[in-house]
Amino acid sequence: MSEYWIQSHEYFKKRGLDTNKSTVLIHVRELRNRKDLRSASMANYLPTIEFLVQEGFQVARIGSMESKLTNYSRNGFFDFAGENEIDDRLLYLFTNCKGFIGTSSGPNVLAMSLGCPSLITNLTSVSRNSFSFPNAMYLPKIIYKENKLGSVKDYFIPKMGYGEMSKGYLSRLGIELRENDQYEILNSTKRSEEHT
Repeated sequence: MSEYWIQSHEYFKKRGLDTNKSTVLIHVRELRNRKDLRSASMANYLPTIEFLVQEGFQVARIGSMESKLTNYSRNGFFDFAGENEIDDRLLYLFTNCKGFIGTSSGPNVLAMSLGCPSLITNLTSVSRNSFSFPNAMYLPKIIYKENKLGSVKDYFIPKMGYGEMSKGYLSRLGIELRENDQYEILNSTKRSEEHT
């Protein structure tokens, strides 16, 4: 075992993470200005965290300091968001986790590349991700076009993906994206757990 693995193992053990217990990583792109269409509200993920902990998993959250949870704590939940010292230890978490839940971002690509079963929530358009990852499930944001529920083909229309466009631009096209609510995320988590 490499020194990196030993040091990372000891680091997380000291932080309270049970290195012998199954861990699910979560990364939610939650920007306060909410102009980024790939952002989502962390509040919608809390019932999923509760469910996973009740099922015997630990949940470790990663991300930027901007999205650090300040009013939420629970046994079995570890909020490492914004902690620079774990950046060098992220590979350890990803290679030892049993699952990943998150929005469209860099961490989801790493999880899927390592073969980690992944639920990608609040996907802004199908063109943003590849379907070459057999352990991935996708839960796209809900598209409304001219105040009506959009069709499946609407997810494939933009060349760049909706996530690269502004809310104002989409509004001029008559398109609105609704983020996944807590029930959609929880139910998709339960379905993905059945398939792994």
